[in-house]
Amino acid sequence: MTRANGGITIELLSGTLAAVLAWLFNSFLIARWGKEAIWLAAPLVEESLKTGLALLLGTSLFISHLLFGLAEGIFDVLRPGRDDLPAGLSGLISHGIYGWLTQTVWLASGNIWLGVAAAMVVHMLWNAAVVLLARRRQH
Repeated sequence: MTRANGGITIELLSGTLAAVLAWLFNSFLIARWGKEAIWLAAPLVEESLKTGLALLLGTSLFISHLLFGLAEGIFDVLRPGRDDLPAGLSGLISHGIYGWLTQTVWLASGNIWLGVAAAMVVHMLWNAAVVLLARRRQH
């Protein structure tokens, strides 16, 4: 993994652009499929964007994931009516973990797709657990 000239600027672009694009895609998918898209499709979209943009821009995979999580966390905290600090912190930490997992599996296996797949599976399981807990709280 090489670092493009511009350092944190490129990393910031990668993580932020991935977050904006993921928000657009996920909003569309949730409108079409409902809450199931949160655990079925969103992890596929997000992990593909975070890793794909980091690779395309030649920047840190882990930092790109972490900045994506920061953007998601800020959105959760600042969204009108939410003020959800625990969700914001969870987003930051979980996306950092997905980035670490992607990078670790990639380095261990030599296969980026295996790294992305591992992160997608863990992300899907996490989102499914969050959706399930939210449903239980409502009933």
